[in-house]
Amino acid sequence: MNGLVFLLLGTQLPEIIQTVWNNPDIGNIQVILYTLLLTAAVLGLRLVWMLVMDIPEGEEPRGPWKLEFRKALILTLSGVRGTITLASTMSLPFFLDDGSYFPARDLIIFLAAGVILWTLLASNFLLPLLLGSDHEAEHNAEEVEAKLKSCAAWLPV
Repeated sequence: MNGLVFLLLGTQLPEIIQTVWNNPDIGNIQVILYTLLLTAAVLGLRLVWMLVMDIPEGEEPRGPWKLEFRKALILTLSGVRGTITLASTMSLPFFLDDGSYFPARDLIIFLAAGVILWTLLASNFLLPLLLGSDHEAEHNAEEVEAKLKSCAAWLPV
C-alpha cells in the first residue's frame, strides 16, 4: 500500500508541480518557504512529543522532559512519514458538489509532498551525524551476532 500511494503521487505530481509553479497568485519562493515552515512545525511537534511522552515500560513517569535531547532528536528524525499524509491529501475530490474545482487541491498535495521530501532529506543527512560511528559499530556487532545465531539454528547438533 505504501508503494501504491507513492506510485499514484508520481503519476500526478508533475502536473501538480507545474500547476502550482505557474500559479501567479503564489510565488515559487513563498511555496518553498511554506513547505519548510510546515516541515519545521511537524518536526518540532514530534520532538516535543518525544521529549514529553517517553515513559519506559513498567516505570513511573519521571516528569516532563524525560528523554535526553539527542535521543529525542534521533527519534524525531527517524519516524515513518508520508503514506497517510499522501493518501489523505490525494483523496481530496477534484470537483465540489456544484461542479467547481476543489480550491487549492494541487497546492495542498504540493505542500504535503514538499513536507515529506524535506523530512526524508533531513533524516538522510542529519541521522548519520547524530548517530555517529558508535551506533554503527554497535549495529554491526548486533547484526553479526544475529546472523551467527540464525546459522547456528540450522546446523546439526
